[in-house]
Amino acid sequence: MIGVSAYAYAATVAIGLLVVALCAFVYRSERARRLTEARLRRTIRATGVGPWERDVATGDYWLAPEWLEIMGYAPGELRATAQGLTSIVHPDDVDAQREAVKRCVEQGLPYDVEFRARARSGEYPWFHSRGLPEFDTAGHVVRIAGAIENVTERHRSRAALIEAQRVAAQASRAKGEFLAEMSHEIRTPMNGVLGMAELLLGTRLDPEQRDCVRTIQVSANALLMLVNDVLDLSKIEAGKLELFAKPTDLREIVADVARLLATQALAKGLDLTTHIDASLPAQVLGDSLRVRQILINLTGNAIKFTERGEVAIRIHCIESEGDRTSIRCEVRDSGPGISPAQQEKLFRAYSQLENAELRNEGGTGLGLSIVRRLASLMGGEAGVVSQQGAGSTFWFTATFAAVESATIEPTDSARDEPAHRSLGLRTFRVLIADDNVVNQKVACMMLSRLSVDVVVVDNGDEAVEAWKRGAFDLILMDCQMPGLDGFGATRAIREQEPFGTRIPIVALTANAMKGDEAECLNAGMDGHLTKPITLDALSACLAQWGGGEMAAVDTNENAEARSALR
Repeated sequence: MIGVSAYAYAATVAIGLLVVALCAFVYRSERARRLTEARLRRTIRATGVGPWERDVATGDYWLAPEWLEIMGYAPGELRATAQGLTSIVHPDDVDAQREAVKRCVEQGLPYDVEFRARARSGEYPWFHSRGLPEFDTAGHVVRIAGAIENVTERHRSRAALIEAQRVAAQASRAKGEFLAEMSHEIRTPMNGVLGMAELLLGTRLDPEQRDCVRTIQVSANALLMLVNDVLDLSKIEAGKLELFAKPTDLREIVADVARLLATQALAKGLDLTTHIDASLPAQVLGDSLRVRQILINLTGNAIKFTERGEVAIRIHCIESEGDRTSIRCEVRDSGPGISPAQQEKLFRAYSQLENAELRNEGGTGLGLSIVRRLASLMGGEAGVVSQQGAGSTFWFTATFAAVESATIEPTDSARDEPAHRSLGLRTFRVLIADDNVVNQKVACMMLSRLSVDVVVVDNGDEAVEAWKRGAFDLILMDCQMPGLDGFGATRAIREQEPFGTRIPIVALTANAMKGDEAECLNAGMDGHLTKPITLDALSACLAQWGGGEMAAVDTNENAEARSALR
């Protein structure tokens, strides 16, 4: 009896301990579950998402409280079914949302879609909903589990960025159009100033008058250079400046620049020397105009800021491998030198030296900025090495293709023609279409110097009618005229020309910003002259389309004056 009681007591104690252990386990499990759920809720709130699940068979949804909170609804306010939830999706986004569900169910692909849905406030915020399919043993999708996130701010930021880009592009276009228009408006009167100055220098003038005219010409050319610099910088910033590759003799460019600036150097008592590396290729494929522009800028600056001593141009080959040649060109002067602080500012647009004495030399601060950007377009760099009191060395590098291995791109024919060719002694008839009286006068006087018969009209309609009536060898066509402009007049002439005939039409344009060259060619023109025009440019144009040598008719004194001008 005592033994049985002892066994019963032991069993009771054991069961009690087991119950206690079980309760402790359940307590710990419940505590761990609650801790896990609390962590999950914190994570969900921290990430700002609302979990959901969709039963594929029934179309019913389970929506977490956070889902309802994101949408602004209270429990029970929405039918948690496919039809009920689709009813709050924006009508424009319903098809995309349904297609995303269809792909997930039928193809087992992740559910990922953005759409607008009506919140409790009546607004339509943007939501990004993502989910993954769950499969049964047969591989069929039975459930989609995922979460939704409010991405309205992201869409607003994206829309704001797109709008900012649109505004920036519009501002860039407006800037380009403004500069093009200003170029046109400035170049038109400059055509009169420079054209008349050049013609006046070809007449009998006393020394004082000749000096006055040359001063006008120098000042007008300085203004024209400023306009060109601004346009070049704007085209580079807009990514619209193109290089024209053709066989280029770098030795010849260096020699030309030295000859061009020798007078300036001599006037200041400076020695201007050149040093050309013997290993430099005979020719490379590059834009000779832009290489010359860089060299003129660097050498001109060196002469401008050097009072005594010398300016030296040195060019050498730094690498030649396969079909590529890299060169380095340096312009060294014995000027006052530049401090390190000022060197940092030199190649920035609109930046000038702070030294008052040097600033008196003038300038816009555009030249060196353009030099660096042109060098970059040529695959190189530009910089300066200088020490105050010990002169400066400005340099640039560039990489060119070898002539033998490259395909030469078509270039503007006007750039390839020599300055003068000849029309012989036969009469040459030119039709000028220009609505500006000053431009008409300049062109007529220049053509008269070249012994050319001229007929002048004021607009495109008159140009077409004059072409029909008279036999002309060349038409100089202004692009911007009232009524029918130069482009329209050219198209009309091309449409009416008898088969097998084609009269040369050359544009007279004061716009150097909008890519007039391509527009002129597309309209049916054969070339273009940019205002202000010169006797040399006009002579070259006549030579190109007439086939003989044309020179201005001058007296001995006038010929001497034109020689001095050059």
